[in-house]
Amino acid sequence: MFARHDTRCVRRSHGRRLCGDDTSIERLTDKCTRIVVCHFETHPLHEGIPKKYLHDITRRLPSDLDPNVAAEYLFDEFYWETRCSVLYPRQALLAEQHGLSWKQLFFEIHMQQHFEAFGGNDHVMPPGILTTLNACQDSIFTLRAEQLPGHPDLSQLLQKLHNITIVNLTYGVKKVGMNFDRMLFGMKASSVACCDFYYRCSTDCRC
Repeated sequence: MFARHDTRCVRRSHGRRLCGDDTSIERLTDKCTRIVVCHFETHPLHEGIPKKYLHDITRRLPSDLDPNVAAEYLFDEFYWETRCSVLYPRQALLAEQHGLSWKQLFFEIHMQQHFEAFGGNDHVMPPGILTTLNACQDSIFTLRAEQLPGHPDLSQLLQKLHNITIVNLTYGVKKVGMNFDRMLFGMKASSVACCDFYYRCSTDCRC
């Protein structure tokens, strides 16, 4: 008679029997996915990864990932839909106004918020905004601002946004109250000249 062999057993290690149905053992693919996700912001590895694993990686990425990194390396619309639902729940149902693209929706709203917070009588755009524009320029077709309290150099912006089709900017501040400052309202002649020059050079833009 031969002793019955337990086929579930794989091997013995330090006196502990490891079995094929031992769920405490992390699969190598799961471990690799976890490490890629953990370090994606500083080391955005994506080349050479089989497509069947890429979706699992993007599904696990956090919604507050550095937008500059996300703009360059993430194209999965599922990720951008999730991110928009978390960060912009009110606008999440308006994808049809942003080319039916969740990535486009995210960055057009993201840049709108930056512009509406643009401070005072500054002319030079903060480096952070220009860096983000460089990363997401392919995803921006509409530039809007319902309030623009400053007078940024529009030439710095428009020359980066080669896909822009609509520019809709309102110079002024909402709910200003007793802090009214005439300088915060209205376009300057330099801004008008910049928009006019860009409009004449463009075949698609509407200002």
